[in-house]
Amino acid sequence: MTTQREHEIIIVDSLQAELQRLKADCLVVRQNQAAPIPKYPYCSYTITTPMLENSGTYGNNNEDQKYYQTYQQVWSFTVQSDNDSDALQLAVNAYNFFAEKGTLNLNDKGVIVVRLSNVANRDNLISIEYEHRYGFDVTFSFTHEVNKEDEFNENYFDKVKLNN
Repeated sequence: MTTQREHEIIIVDSLQAELQRLKADCLVVRQNQAAPIPKYPYCSYTITTPMLENSGTYGNNNEDQKYYQTYQQVWSFTVQSDNDSDALQLAVNAYNFFAEKGTLNLNDKGVIVVRLSNVANRDNLISIEYEHRYGFDVTFSFTHEVNKEDEFNENYFDKVKLNN
């Protein structure tokens, strides 16, 4: 079973590799960390919705005795820069990765790109100057697995008394 942290590493490393392939000097970092801010430009992400409501149920894989259920997360990606054109181009590059090449790349690693939002301006006025920001959201789908022997005891009820 792939953990949440492993999914995060897969997504971030894949996006970082694509930006490097495009010769973009743009670090991908988690937002809201107690760490120094990277030099411009950089791409930050946050998991805005760790688990969307799922009205489905678990399925069973009889071969490995595991139950599974898919769930979705929403991630927000934002490119920050001191140059408006650079920020927009990097955001478009990241968006294109998730819309095209990354779809297959991530799918092979158990991460499904379900939906992309529009690339939007997210500029931020800092004191007397702007931090140019463009971003978009991605909905990912993952599979949660539960070992049948650990969680589902078929002999849980020995007897049940029904009235009428």
